[in-house]
Amino acid sequence: LIMGTGGLMQYMSRERRGTDAESHRTLFTPECHGYHGERMEKKAGRGVVKVSMGDIAKVNADAIICPANTNLWMGDGVAGAIKRDGGREIENEARRKAPVPIGSAVETNAGGLHARYIIHAAAMDKDLRTDANKVRKATRAALKKAEGLRLQSVAVPDIGTRAAGFPVESAARI
Repeated sequence: LIMGTGGLMQYMSRERRGTDAESHRTLFTPECHGYHGERMEKKAGRGVVKVSMGDIAKVNADAIICPANTNLWMGDGVAGAIKRDGGREIENEARRKAPVPIGSAVETNAGGLHARYIIHAAAMDKDLRTDANKVRKATRAALKKAEGLRLQSVAVPDIGTRAAGFPVESAARI
């Protein structure tokens, strides 16, 4: 359940399928796991994982997970796209909740995006470096936060592969 640089995965429960499922777009880059198409869908537990090309800031989902540092600054990459399209109020709210420990997740409003929440997954410290353990902990924390909020669809980007330079192949395994 992973994607390449600039990519994302969206989990959608079966309850949402057949209603507005087609309006939910998810992101993916073709190099992940040898996938070379533009769209993929696979059943996973009680839901569906959808993967396709696109822009995470344009996704229509209950929440978008945002790779974050412990200070919750939204600079470049996925975080920058979310801030650019959703508005500075997302970062302003996040910064009021900072600092947070590595491997944690906090939610904020989604500003002008087509989502209810942004879930900031802290996988990097101030030095913007990460490793597999930090990415794993942050991803789990973000998904647990989404579960606690009882969300039906969550857009999940590859965490730490841009600003922190974490290898895409390693992110794919997590």
